[in-house]
Amino acid sequence: MAFVEKSSDGVFNDTTPVTLVSAPASGVRYIIRTITVYNADTAQVTVTLNYVNGANSRTIVKVPLDTGETLLVDDHIVLDDTTKSIQGVLSGAVTANQPNYVVTYGEVS
Repeated sequence: MAFVEKSSDGVFNDTTPVTLVSAPASGVRYIIRTITVYNADTAQVTVTLNYVNGANSRTIVKVPLDTGETLLVDDHIVLDDTTKSIQGVLSGAVTANQPNYVVTYGEVS
């Protein structure tokens, strides 16, 4: 069994869902360690993080972030199927700058 540390980062896209961690390949599991979201905008934004399993989606957290605030999710989340991923979305358009995110996780194969 191999374990490889990984990360992904990027920015949100207003009310369009963004995939923070895509589904693993067959026979591979991702173990999410942390998800960090920083509000770089000049106004408050509401961030929703979703655990997606095929056509089903479950909210992990939905929280308003003031300018300069950071959300940290440090619950371990396992993606163990080719249909499971983590997505993020904002509840409205931003004023100036899209919030950004960093996800750290391990790949087990």
